[in-house]
Amino acid sequence: MCSVDPDELTEMVRATDGLDISSGAVLCRKCKEGVAEAVLRGKDPYCRDCFLSYFEHKFRSTIGKSKQIRQGDGVLVAMSGGASSTTLLHLIHSGLTQNSHKRLGFKPAFLHIDESCLYEESDGSANDLASKVCSEVMSLGYTCYVISIQQVMATEITSPSVYTEEWQQTTQHQTNNNNETLKKQLRELLSSCQSDTNRHDLEERLRTTLTLQCARMLGYKKVFLANNSTTIAIHILSQVAIGRGAHLPYHVHFKTTVEEVEIYHPMREILDNEIRYYMKFHELTATQTSSRHQHQGTSIIKCTEDFLRGLQAEFPATIPTVFRTGDKLQLSTNNSLANSRCSSTLSVRGESEVDHKTNTEVNPKMKLEREPCVLCKLPLDTDQGAASALKATQVSLRLSQQVARTGGSQQKHDGMPVASGSANTQVIEEAVQTCGSSKKEVKSSCESGKVSAIEDIEDYDSCHCSSNTGGCCSTRNTSHNTKQDEPFSVDVIEKHVCYGCRILLKDMKDGGLLPSRVLKAVGEQERRSQMKREIQDFLL
Repeated sequence: MCSVDPDELTEMVRATDGLDISSGAVLCRKCKEGVAEAVLRGKDPYCRDCFLSYFEHKFRSTIGKSKQIRQGDGVLVAMSGGASSTTLLHLIHSGLTQNSHKRLGFKPAFLHIDESCLYEESDGSANDLASKVCSEVMSLGYTCYVISIQQVMATEITSPSVYTEEWQQTTQHQTNNNNETLKKQLRELLSSCQSDTNRHDLEERLRTTLTLQCARMLGYKKVFLANNSTTIAIHILSQVAIGRGAHLPYHVHFKTTVEEVEIYHPMREILDNEIRYYMKFHELTATQTSSRHQHQGTSIIKCTEDFLRGLQAEFPATIPTVFRTGDKLQLSTNNSLANSRCSSTLSVRGESEVDHKTNTEVNPKMKLEREPCVLCKLPLDTDQGAASALKATQVSLRLSQQVARTGGSQQKHDGMPVASGSANTQVIEEAVQTCGSSKKEVKSSCESGKVSAIEDIEDYDSCHCSSNTGGCCSTRNTSHNTKQDEPFSVDVIEKHVCYGCRILLKDMKDGGLLPSRVLKAVGEQERRSQMKREIQDFLL
């Protein structure tokens, strides 16, 4: 299949009235013989056989041209029960049962995440969703694992269970014991998000994290997600809008690697309307019927979806154009960003430079420099230098907050006029009260006070001289603020998350509601950073 314009859409031309094939007089544009039963791109009629051949070729070529899925590879397929994942299940089954040289050679297993604790349906339909999805998978002879989404809140996630008829009864029994606490914690975490946008975004982060955790526990190095071209195009625009544009390649490319688990998008070339035709011809039914995010206009993600789908109806090239543009983005590994574990700076590549094997691989020389975001596990994109827009935004926000508290009055420190709302002044004044030293002594002895440039204003916020429990930075006991059971403020957690997750944290009422594994990772990185500060002056 040609990779330049496989959808035959190159211009944003307004669609005319849709082609009417209800009379049965329109012939297939490909074979010129069969009666058209599907219309693609608003004008191209296909008969059933030609459409199914076209659809399956799209799927198989997406997997085949990458040469990443080899004979005998174990693949964990995420199965939600929606239209896209149901179609993926049928395509995999069809590919594995063909008696030809084109038969798929990998060994699939399926994973369903039970999200019934998030639903409020009173008729019990949410509880039956997992049973329906897993039963459909097992009826085709495949192994289906199931795990409850509240497990993401556990300190140690339990291994997914193979679905059996007794699983539902066991789950209901456990609900009265350990799982009830986890459910309550998860609901409190999602309720702490003040906007539907961030609540939806947080659910996606937790769902992806749990999927990767399950893959590692089950010993799978490859994971299939059923995101199609339409959902990816919506994802491209919505993620930019909510501050996650730096990580777009991880959601758009065919292959990405997160924490040594390879994530694949085998449905990325297929549009929503093509999936509907495929399900119609094979008489498939999507199991997922819940409408958690179907409220019109309640989130940026939903508004973006409505906008794109509306534009697609008038201009059939809209979604393919957005998708192809997003596919050109890749992670940059410039030498100037060598201090990052994995650079999140985006650049545009030419069509001739597309390499699905290495398009998101992390430079091995950078792996030990920076830890990833503790929440989404993607590379940090917040180390952009003093002259970046991100740093300017942070400085402006902090100064505005300080001026708002103090009224912006002016006062002098050691003969120098300084705004009383600045972070430098506030920290030094509080440190003098705690340590009993002069301002000059505090500024010279405090580790954070060694840097007075405005771009390093964040260092003053980490100074412990102003804390009644922390003591002076130069003399305090290093055991303070390093205990695992000590709660962390949002400001501390923000240092260890990406820009998109920072926006998420600011919308939450309490950062302490985050999963225990996240808070544990923050504690470990805080202790590691403090140890590095303590020994850096003694290193040769």
